[in-house]
This record gives sequence, structure tokens and C-alpha cells, in this order.
Amino acid sequence: MLKNYVILTFRKIFRYRTYSLINILGLSIGLASFIIIMLYVYDEYSYDHYHEKSDRIYRVTSVMDFDGVGEQSSSQPFPMGAALQKSYPEHIENYVRFFNLQKSVFTVSYEEKVFNEKRFFYTDTSVFNIFDYQLIKGSKDTALVRPFTMVITKSTALKYFGNEDPIGKILKVDNYFEFEITGVMEDVSQQSHFKFDFLASFNSLKYLFKNEKMLSNWIWNPCWTYLLLKDNEQADKLSAKLPEFVETYLKMGEDESYYLYLQALTDIHLKSDLDYEIQKNDKEQYVKILMIIALLILVIASINFINLATAGAANRAKEIGIKKIVGATRAQLIIQFLVESLIITFISLFIAISLVEFFLPAFRAVSGKVVTNDFRFQFETIAGLVSLGVITAVVSGIYPALFMSGLKPIRLLQGIVRQGTSSTKFRKVLVLIQFSISILLIIGTIGIFKQLKYLQNADLGFENKQIIILNSEFGNLAWKFEKFKNILTEKAGIENITGMDYVIGQSHNTHEFTPEGFPDEYQFYPSMFVRDGFVKTFDINIVAGRDFLNEEESAGDEVLVNEEMVKYLNYKSNNHILGKSFKTMKGNVNIVGVISNINVTSLHSKVEPFIIGMY
Repeated sequence: MLKNYVILTFRKIFRYRTYSLINILGLSIGLASFIIIMLYVYDEYSYDHYHEKSDRIYRVTSVMDFDGVGEQSSSQPFPMGAALQKSYPEHIENYVRFFNLQKSVFTVSYEEKVFNEKRFFYTDTSVFNIFDYQLIKGSKDTALVRPFTMVITKSTALKYFGNEDPIGKILKVDNYFEFEITGVMEDVSQQSHFKFDFLASFNSLKYLFKNEKMLSNWIWNPCWTYLLLKDNEQADKLSAKLPEFVETYLKMGEDESYYLYLQALTDIHLKSDLDYEIQKNDKEQYVKILMIIALLILVIASINFINLATAGAANRAKEIGIKKIVGATRAQLIIQFLVESLIITFISLFIAISLVEFFLPAFRAVSGKVVTNDFRFQFETIAGLVSLGVITAVVSGIYPALFMSGLKPIRLLQGIVRQGTSSTKFRKVLVLIQFSISILLIIGTIGIFKQLKYLQNADLGFENKQIIILNSEFGNLAWKFEKFKNILTEKAGIENITGMDYVIGQSHNTHEFTPEGFPDEYQFYPSMFVRDGFVKTFDINIVAGRDFLNEEESAGDEVLVNEEMVKYLNYKSNNHILGKSFKTMKGNVNIVGVISNINVTSLHSKVEPFIIGMY
């Protein structure tokens, strides 16, 4: 019987070629769109799951409040990991820290090859016992034990050493420190919430820092700390003990608070948007929106299938009527129509997979995802595609099957197919849903376009066009800024040159200040330190007071504040704050000017009270 249903289905497809082609192509495009979007979604939710112990790895995060200035930090003080393991050995098996000297660029050289590298971290020897980073050369137990030793990735080894064996070779970092290569590892998976090319021994830091006590400092929180718990049931038990840990190790003042939290490794990529993230994460709400869009596209394709099937009922009137007269039951007809739906759906699915493979290069280019053509041979993919085909076939085919199998045989033989009031209303509802979803997607697309246009044209409070930013670091170009500036000044086409410790519009730091007239306790304020010409270069509007005079007269003695700071400190007007001072660790600094509010971070964040000093 099933064989007959299959033969009849293919006869129907070839007999009604135009109708079948429209139906199959419509469903194919819908399924292809759904699959491509879900490939992206699946990839996003797969981050860090490749680590065998991912269910036991947690990152330590904190929420702090110092006299009203809050911070949600992904990084912690140096001693945090060791202190936690020592305090709670029954819960914690191991820990590892990552630290990048709070630098965005390292200069790394080998012989004549010199590159600026961004993915450079210092880490503990335990890193290879916690994370599944695969060493190709070297020992995971000894590679990072000695100071000034380093493990590099396979692609980095090829970049610097070609086909030479990199083990034992020396890389110079920031034109001064020499690191011996003791290991080579596979490149970090793209499905990792942070990637790196260099892992240097954490034991090097006691030689890099002039003051070794910095490594035992509980005030500074510059490194990312990960814990390996003894099992995946320890997280709640350990979390309950963290308040007592804070009370023991982090003495808080009367108006200060500090809370520690454990963040699951697999939650970081989509669910973490803290201060000082090790690398930028994505947002889960965007991925969920994509999932909804994928489902809506599939609904449109299914409704289109249903409407075409019911609209074509008249063409099959006599066939159905004869089958009913010769004894075919309604159940048999329903099975026949569902088999037809399954065959058409799986033909469409096959075409959809071919379309996906054809557009994969474009998908990879746009999304940055590494999806190979072998995706269809993975068990999860096969199971997902088969389930998708069956569900789509049943959902799309059940109503046409019920509708056509319920028609009266006499009228069918006469070629009369009249749809009842309820079926007519149902089809109208389906069409209404189809158009509503289409309009919703169009409106959403227009909304996204307008948001992108807004982001491109938003007033950031500073000029960001025709400006080139060169990333450099302390110990390199930063120390030779004036010499470099003088060289560039001689070049035609360069109007202004300045420097800053953080890239404006991307990030900033916080420093301790005590406003004049406030209790004699330091507070952390968002701030940035710049070189001469900063205001002029970025065309920042001064609404009261003046700009810095020059580095000799202003550095260390004068600051600018934004309008939000004036409001925060409750001054009546911008002019009233001029001449007031902040107390700092190095002495007092005077407020000489007020600038308009500028977006020093993302447009998603509100403008904060902000201080600009000169160094």
C-alpha cells in the first residue's frame, strides 16, 4: 500500500508540474532560510561546550559599589583564585588566571619579523588541566612553569618560524623581554568566548613588576579567574559561602559593598555583558530574535503549502471520489495525503540543503562562522533535519488531508468541490497570518535599517571621521610620543595629533577622586588621560571654561569634566564647578573646563559622569 502511495505521489508531481514546482520551490526556500539561520543559532549556543569539563568550569565575577559608583566586573584581583581554593578545597579542584597587562597591543618580534599582537595573555600552568587546549609540541605540565616561557598556537608558529621547529626559539616582546617557546598548541576553537595566540608563563610577572607586592594586591582587579569545581553540583554550595569569603578577605567600608558570583563557562558568550570582559561577547536576545525569525519563515512556507494544497483540491476531485466509492476509508486517504506531504517536503528539504551548501561561502563571509559543507553528515544535523522534515510535513499536510478526505464522493465525481464556511474561514485566517508575518518581518527589517542608520549618524559628542588611531603601549611608542608626534607633524595632510590611554568610543578606565566639599574618601569615577591637543583633534565642544593649556602647565594639575558630572555633583550650572578641585592620590587637580557629554563607550550605555586628565 505504501509503495502505491509513493508511486501515486510522483505521478501527481509530474502531472501537475507547475503546481508542484511552485509548491516545492516555495517550501525549499523557506526550509533553506530556516536551516541557515539555525546553523548560526546552533553555533552561538555551542560556545565553550567543546571543553570536556565545561560543566564544571566557572568564572569568578563581582558586583561592587564604592560610595555610589558601581562596577560589575568580569576580572578579579590576583590572589582571588588561590585564596578561594585554599578556603574551599572541598568544592574547588583547581583554578587558572588570565592577564594581559591591561594592554591592547603587544609588539612581538623574531629576527626581522615584527608584528603587533592583540591576543597575548599570561596564564597559570594549570590552564591545560582545566581547558581542552591541545598541545602539539611540549608538555602541558612543564611548558609554562619557568618564568619567560611561552606557548604559541600553530598558526602563530607558522607566522613567525615557517617550517622551522619553534621549540627553544626566542620571541622578543615589546622590544625588551625575551620569551622561550616551550610549547605549540592547536589554534583556539572559534567556538570559544575568547581566543589567544600567545600564552606566557604567569611566573614571569614577578620579574615584570617592579613591586612584587602587586601580585598580592586585593584592590586591583586586572585578571580573569576561572575555577574548576569538583563536580557540577558544587556551584550552589560554593556560592552560598562567598559572602563569608568577601568578609574575610575584602574589608568593605560603611558605604561600600562587594559581592562575588560564579558564572558558568558556557553562559559567558551569550549571557555576559560585564565591565572588562576578556573579549566582546554576543547578546542572547539577538540570537533569540533570529530563532523567532526562522520559525516565522517556516510558518509562512507551511501556510503557503497548505493554501496551495487546498486550492488544488478541485483538480483531484474525481480521483478522491472514485477511491471513496470503491471503498477507500477516510483514514487511508489521510495517510495517502500525509505520504504525499512527506515526499514533497523531503524533496524540498533536499533542494534546501543544496541551496544552503551553495550559499555557505557567503554565509561564512557575512557571519564569520566556520561551518563546513560536512555539516549535513553530523549526527545532530541529520537528526535535526529529519525531525524538521517530518514536523513540517505533518503540520503542512494534516489540514489538506483532513479537508480533501472529508469531501462528499458524489459531488467529487461531478467535479464539484465546495468549501464549507469553516474551511473558507480557516484559509482566510491562514492567509491573514501569512501576510501579517510578512508585514512584521518587513517592518522589522526597516527598523533594523533605521537603527543601523542611527548608529552611523548618531552624535557621539566628538568627531570620528578622518581620524586614524594607532594602538600602542607603555614601553613602546607611548614613551616616544613627542618624537613620533614631531615626525608626523612634518607630514602633509595631518592637522592634529594627540594621545590617550584608552580608545575614545570603545572603553575607559576608572580612577580614584574625591570631589571638593565631599567626605574625605576616594570614589572611583570613569576617566581618561590624554595628551596635548585631544579636545581640538576630536572637536569636542567646551561649554564652560577652557581647554588644557599644554602638557607642561596642565599635566597632573588640571582636569576637564563633562556636563553629566556637573549634574552628578549637584552644581547649579557649568560655570559653578569651574575652579573646584578633586583630591587624588598624587595631590589636588583643578577643574578648568566643562565639555559636552560624549559617548566614551557603547551607545547602549548611558552617559556617565566623566573626568579627563592630562599625562
